[in-house]
Amino acid sequence: MLFLRISWILLIPAILCGQEFALEDIRLYGQVRTPASVILRELRLKPGMPLDPSLLNTERDWLVRLDFLRRIDFLTRAVSDPDRRTLMIVVSEKPRFTFYPSAGWDALFGISAGVMLASDNLSGRRETLRIRARFGGIREGRLLWSNPWMAGSLRLFTELDLGYTGFRYLYDDFEPDFFQEVYRFRWTLGRRFGRRVRIGFRGGWDRVVADDPDALVSRGGRDTMAELGLTGEWDTRDWPFYPGRGVYAKAAVARTRLPDGRILRETDADLRGYLTLRADHILAFQTVVHIADGPVPVCRRVHFNDGALRGYRTGSFWGENSLTASLEYRLPLHYERNPSANLHAGTLAVFFADAGAAWLQSDRSGWKRLHGAAGFGIHAVWQRWVLRAEYGVNRGGRGFLTAGTDVRF
Repeated sequence: MLFLRISWILLIPAILCGQEFALEDIRLYGQVRTPASVILRELRLKPGMPLDPSLLNTERDWLVRLDFLRRIDFLTRAVSDPDRRTLMIVVSEKPRFTFYPSAGWDALFGISAGVMLASDNLSGRRETLRIRARFGGIREGRLLWSNPWMAGSLRLFTELDLGYTGFRYLYDDFEPDFFQEVYRFRWTLGRRFGRRVRIGFRGGWDRVVADDPDALVSRGGRDTMAELGLTGEWDTRDWPFYPGRGVYAKAAVARTRLPDGRILRETDADLRGYLTLRADHILAFQTVVHIADGPVPVCRRVHFNDGALRGYRTGSFWGENSLTASLEYRLPLHYERNPSANLHAGTLAVFFADAGAAWLQSDRSGWKRLHGAAGFGIHAVWQRWVLRAEYGVNRGGRGFLTAGTDVRF
């Protein structure tokens, strides 16, 4: 088990007597491939600042949340000046690579299984790498690489997303069934503002191949669509992999040029909130909106995939625009949670209510016809890995099971 242990040892007894110390210096020990500057640039602590215990706690929690170190110890040591202290940060790094299994099931596409190779600090500068492969009803391959901080004080970030998805199009909105393959390329370049906000420009293209020419805009063998867009993100979650508190908001606008020269404009918004109640009970919600303006190719239609509307079979509704809202109450059965120590392990019972609508652009009131469902499930959490099984019942009294190795939000 990769396990991050935080030891908080603050040897400043005089603070308890009301005496205030200043920070003389910060020294790092234990890192091998990570330069000290990569860790220090994430800290707001600077020499000369007062050694405020609350600030030290905040900085410790932030390093933990970045999740690229295996162990972090904070200690202080007296120097020749009795009013000053040196802060020593002792760290050990995570292994360069980690493997994670993945699996899923839904009523339309059946069973899928795969594996992910992950690195959170590829070459020592906090570059992340994810290589995923999935097989079954949906075949998928994906490579995601990012560097969260480039160009020093400019605080730039960049992300690369390469993907392949292949499956038989079994949705009810197009007949007969056909086999579709989508090759995806996206590159994002942007800037960080503080710790919680990122804004970036995104460009790329999709190449769509189908064995039925009527499913393509060009009515040929393949479609190539170029995209430009702008994205923004605000994230205050305490632990992105299975949050207990905080807010996450993301919005994106994109302009896609279709093979026939027409333009598709899309707007997406995703808002999530988390609140920890007594005894680690978690109340979570999510609202997602997708709005299209212009001709929507078959491959871009909305079908509520990946359990976005639990209680209904994948593809039960389709459209060009969509709205979903979900509320979950996560009740620990046997669960140990301490984000500061990177400790997340156990099982939780989940009770949820989902609502959603998908409609065509020509249907101005389609968003009002929401379909609702409610249900229950269980989440088995082991650090970053979550095994999920959820059963939802829709308004017609029919139920569907969804399962996988991740959570919706």
